Amino acid sequence: LDRVSQDLDEHRQEIFGKLVLLLKERFESQCQKTIPTIQWNLPIASPNDYMKGLARDLSLMHKFTAELLSNDELNLIFGKILGIIKTKLPEVFLELDITTDTAKQRIRGDIKYFIAQMRKLKGIESPTNSMANELEEFLEMNFPEAEPAT
Repeated sequence: LDRVSQDLDEHRQEIFGKLVLLLKERFESQCQKTIPTIQWNLPIASPNDYMKGLARDLSLMHKFTAELLSNDELNLIFGKILGIIKTKLPEVFLELDITTDTAKQRIRGDIKYFIAQMRKLKGIESPTNSMANELEEFLEMNFPEAEPAT
């Protein structure tokens, strides 16, 4: 019985790892292929499609897993995914040549949209708040709100 329990735990951990890997690969693909090709200086309303897609992917994963997993398991999976995003997304944006207020505001809009979408998901408040705090701090340090014209 102990062996069966251990096998079950190992199998669940492998599934959790695959869920995290799936979303990590999708996110990294966006970071490598999509974000660098966006013409950030064009005055287009945020959020951009890549961010809508990322939020949609995570929301769908949450919808399906929230019904099957405990809150601890849900927090484990989303803690890893959101941890990757809060680390990698700032790195990607800092690699871009962002000089205009338009570009900075579009990045702010994308990140704020993503945070708002993640805050709608129930049961993962702790990893969401951690991610939100770090991304908001990143924005304030690197892409602050434009000063109003006087």
